[in-house]
Amino acid sequence: MTRLAVALAVVLAACNTSSSASGSVCSDTAPPSSDLPSDETAAFVGQWTGTLTTSFGGAEESRPATLTIQRSGENALALDACSGGPPAVVTGALTFQTVCWQCLPVNTASCPQLSVKYESSAGTLSAGGETLEVSLTGTAGAKDVTGCPALDTPLVQSFSGTRTTAGRAGAAATGFAPAVEGAAEPATR
Repeated sequence: MTRLAVALAVVLAACNTSSSASGSVCSDTAPPSSDLPSDETAAFVGQWTGTLTTSFGGAEESRPATLTIQRSGENALALDACSGGPPAVVTGALTFQTVCWQCLPVNTASCPQLSVKYESSAGTLSAGGETLEVSLTGTAGAKDVTGCPALDTPLVQSFSGTRTTAGRAGAAATGFAPAVEGAAEPATR
């Protein structure tokens, strides 16, 4: 397996890790606001199943994935891409935008301190509401840790899926669940 493929597998394994602990909103981030006259979260809430494409370190891979979106308030959502986030604000009947989100570091078999940070993300529903497209942009890696990609290596993920389960507030979140053949499984959570 090439070095780039190993780095990609490490990132996919980290994104597959869900935890009861949560990440945090980046300290220098102002959340987007919603001026909608009514709550539009119902269109997004639920479990979505489709394909997650990850570009990282010069490699790209697509895998089956599941994304759970919960309502966290009026026109407020919680995506479970990693560590219980990122949080999002519904900005239109068919759109949402997330805030910068720092996932908890993950200890994988080949990288003991992998860090994933989603700097910007946006979601769009198709006109009929049957297909969800989510774009996540950020960085991943670790600083001076053997076996880990370099800190701040660009990371781009795109998810496209259809709703498989209607959601409700407080539904169990599953996170991205890419089926990564040969990827390092998380050693600890």
